[in-house]
Amino acid sequence: MRSRIVSAPPKRAVGVNIPREKSDRLKEILGAAGAQYEDLPDNCGDRQVGSLCGISGFSKGSGNVKTEREMLIFSGMSGSELNLIINEMRNAGCRVDLKATATPSNLKWTVNALAEELSREHEALKNYRKQGQENNENG
Repeated sequence: MRSRIVSAPPKRAVGVNIPREKSDRLKEILGAAGAQYEDLPDNCGDRQVGSLCGISGFSKGSGNVKTEREMLIFSGMSGSELNLIINEMRNAGCRVDLKATATPSNLKWTVNALAEELSREHEALKNYRKQGQENNENG
């Protein structure tokens, strides 16, 4: 039986529709954490998440599908590394509402499909928090 060595994906994050000043700050934060940062053009809506993470076999899309939302996608990092990065982002005032980690479940998703799902989750969380505040104020 032959064993196959699979190398871990590189530590990286890709940003979609990130303004220049925020992008520069993200490069600093991720670089300090030993990760790469790359800005993607807004015409990456039909690219698969796996291709963004540098994994072969995933579609790089046509380059003709726009995406509207500001989003950050992480790959190759542990939970503790992500927590440190997100804390640094918070401390630096570098807010990105839609954040995701590449997972086996979402590697085949397109950027637009992931953004749509993250938007739904973000709205649900905002509504949950708002409801909790209202309950605390009324209770």
